[in-house]
Amino acid sequence: MCKGTLYKCIKFLSQNVKQRLDFITRSKRSFNCLGNHLNNACTSNKRCRQCNSRHHSFLHEYTSEATRTRSPDKEQPHPTAVTYSCSVTTPYNSHSVLLGTAQILVADHVGNFHPIRAVIDCGSQVTIIQHNLVKKLKLKLQDFAPNVIGISRSDTSPIGTVMCKLRSRFSSQKILTSRAVVLPRISAQLPSSELPKDLFYRFQNLNLADPQFNKPGPVELLLGADLYPNMEKR
Repeated sequence: MCKGTLYKCIKFLSQNVKQRLDFITRSKRSFNCLGNHLNNACTSNKRCRQCNSRHHSFLHEYTSEATRTRSPDKEQPHPTAVTYSCSVTTPYNSHSVLLGTAQILVADHVGNFHPIRAVIDCGSQVTIIQHNLVKKLKLKLQDFAPNVIGISRSDTSPIGTVMCKLRSRFSSQKILTSRAVVLPRISAQLPSSELPKDLFYRFQNLNLADPQFNKPGPVELLLGADLYPNMEKR
């Protein structure tokens, strides 16, 4: 990839949105200005020309035709549509793709942290939280939220948004904050069926983000691209 200005790089511009997003994530660049720094260090005030969200226009993933042609008569402070890609409905087989899960801690309304299970989805433009978890943590719900479009391109009506504070089980020093979209349900249990024991034993000597990755369980949070660049990898 070019060493100079990224938005002038022919190789970068020739890639599709997913490839660009993957490169920005791997190289730990800003999703907003494409600069060689993380989002929390970005000083650019520019926004996406397509949806007015805080990411570069070259990273905008186009939604369905109906969403793009929606009447613009009401000005909204958030994007009119965001996408997420988590979807698993079939039982495990030898060719299945295992989605990344993590057991993390989420703060309730008074700042106490509780363990929950999350799925990591860098293809999602936003972080998503399940409504029953919002009620359990007694988080303050804000009414407005953008439309959410899943992998099937069908609209999902969000309940609202909440401010979430998250941290790792391994360290209390770094706390991430996100305005998460509230949905009635994120996905079915992950994985959809228990994985072979030999697969679990292969990784049992590692400090896993989800030590029970092989067992089906509920997912209450989806960690999107807004948080992905700031997650620590061990």
